[in-house]
Amino acid sequence: LKALFAEQGIDTLYPPQELAVKPVLAGKNVVVAVPTASGKSLIAYIAISNGFIAGKKSIYIVPLRALASEKYDDLKMLEKLGAKVGLSIGDYDASDEKLEKMDVVVMTAEKADALMRHGNRLMDEAGIVVADEVHLLADEERGPTMEILLTNFKRRKDVQIIALSATVKNSEELAAWLNAEHISMDWRPVVLKEGVFCSNMIFYRDGTHREINAGGEPIVELVCECIRNGGQSLVFTNTRKSSETLARNLGRIVKKQIDEKTAEILAEIAEQIRNADTECTSAHENLAYCVRLGCAYHNASLTNNTRRIIEQNFRKGHIKCIVATPTLAAGINLPARRVIVRDVWRYSEHGHTDLPVMEVKQMCGRAGRPKYDREGEALLIAKNPEHLDELFEKYINGDVEDIVSNLASRNALRHHVLALIATGRVHDMDELRTFMGHTFLAHQGNAHYLDSALADVIRFLINEEFIVLANDTLKPTNLGLRTSDLYIDPLSAVIFRNSMMKKRELTNVGVFHAIALAPDMEPLMPRKKDVYLIEDFYEEWKQFLLIDENEGIEPAYFYAGLKTAAFLHDWVNEVPEDAIIKKYDIGPGDIRNRIELAEWLLYGYRELTKLFMPAWFRPLDNLLVQVKYGIKPELLPLIELPDIGRVRARRLYQRGIKSIEDIRMADPGMLASIDGIGTKLAQKLKEHAGDVRREEKEEVRKKDVDLYSF
Repeated sequence: LKALFAEQGIDTLYPPQELAVKPVLAGKNVVVAVPTASGKSLIAYIAISNGFIAGKKSIYIVPLRALASEKYDDLKMLEKLGAKVGLSIGDYDASDEKLEKMDVVVMTAEKADALMRHGNRLMDEAGIVVADEVHLLADEERGPTMEILLTNFKRRKDVQIIALSATVKNSEELAAWLNAEHISMDWRPVVLKEGVFCSNMIFYRDGTHREINAGGEPIVELVCECIRNGGQSLVFTNTRKSSETLARNLGRIVKKQIDEKTAEILAEIAEQIRNADTECTSAHENLAYCVRLGCAYHNASLTNNTRRIIEQNFRKGHIKCIVATPTLAAGINLPARRVIVRDVWRYSEHGHTDLPVMEVKQMCGRAGRPKYDREGEALLIAKNPEHLDELFEKYINGDVEDIVSNLASRNALRHHVLALIATGRVHDMDELRTFMGHTFLAHQGNAHYLDSALADVIRFLINEEFIVLANDTLKPTNLGLRTSDLYIDPLSAVIFRNSMMKKRELTNVGVFHAIALAPDMEPLMPRKKDVYLIEDFYEEWKQFLLIDENEGIEPAYFYAGLKTAAFLHDWVNEVPEDAIIKKYDIGPGDIRNRIELAEWLLYGYRELTKLFMPAWFRPLDNLLVQVKYGIKPELLPLIELPDIGRVRARRLYQRGIKSIEDIRMADPGMLASIDGIGTKLAQKLKEHAGDVRREEKEEVRKKDVDLYSF
């Protein structure tokens, strides 16, 4: 192990790692609650490496897909020991048997839960389970899934659990629940100076202060001062629009501090952003413009490709400042010398809501780059002296919140209770209560909240025919089994079933509206200026909708479903991305996110047609491909070609290339002359068409041989 980590430049351990390594190597459960950048991940890597040497398999569970990719890249170092390292973050309706051959697999909590439902052997054979960012147990959406997973694993006596957490007040309680050694300390490899800027003064937590001539734009001067001193800055704002506006405004000033060589590199990065995805939209151009100035923004409007380019080039030091929304602070390894938190509130359904202390501390924890900075600086921005006092009391000197279970939520329970019954982990109410008695919710003394919630959920599952109760035994129906395997909310399955049982005409829009109303979807919420768009769409399509306005759906969500259906309708009718961005006021990342959700839910919808409307299965097969690529039906034969997206497929079609056979017969020069194709891709397409032709001939030959043998 020492040799392995020495190759990674690690020859000494940080104090938290020294405390943790003995119980980790002894095979004990461990909860590590230390500040950001204090070396939590290495503790997990040591446990996994030691486990592999001892013949144990490991699962590394993370809350975010981006974090999964980062951990996968780190853990590939174990391949030098002969370990097979895998990454699994999608396709919930699959047992993924190939993962059973892996020694180490990084996955999201949702994927781990789905694999457990499908009976993947890895979930039973894993000897080490790492739960990263485990403080997110308190998260309303992600927390219950992680809690159910850890409850399943901790009931097995042959599993070592390594739980990694930010510093939280009740980490000892978490350790007691997991029967784990508790490692907690405030040590950081880079000293963190926390403070508040107010009226041209920075007031630090340690009682010191200094003056800074910021004029009327404190953030501009704070960022520029950091750059002048050779550092980089992260600025956090509360909305994506403010992050984009501030990045542009900062860039115009930062540009003056960029040398010629860096400017050339930034121009190359900007070009990478323009070419990062199949379509270069106005959003790509806006981001590229900011990058040329030395700044970038980071929010949910970015695609995975553009986000990766930004993160990589910030780490390399080329991009001097990133303006981000708080999602960047959630576990992504992207430190900077100075962190500026401009906003400590966000908009919610209740109006202005203060950010949790934990969230602000996560942002501040990004300050200070190990091996580069002697200290990091995290600053909040105060409007006046009274605000200064408030920020100090709550965020600088205040305690972070306790981790509190959210498992008692009806939405979470119906999802997980059905899975427990469908997988045979519980067979009756006594076993269900026993299982729930092992949860963090019960450990916190809140199990009494579950009694009425469980009764409501079981009643719902019986009434909607997901389960039956016979002789005090809970048994799943076919609908219950399939819903659990599909990893969709049972309420989504109810909406899907009800839409089919009306036996109305099948249209794309009708199905789009049904899946958009599913609780699993993140619909596009209507704005005031969308009124005419939604009304016109409704009038055109209302006779084809499969869910009616009077079916108990809240009006706001019914119309959000219409807006989302309109977006999906535009997408499969090949409306250009830029037009979609402007029409719906969304970013390229939002498009990818909604398409991915729509593809998953449409797959689930199609699968449930086998139970309720079999005639719809085949038409929805083609619609799935249309949604994935954003194409009309006539492009289906072309879209599977290598390096062909919807734009290139349409250009091929317009030049008379409508099938793989047309590719095979086409003149290479003509193919190369098509906009966006070129000589190299034309050659690749010709080779692919030839390979397909040979495969088809081989299939025919095999059939002839089989027929002759018969």
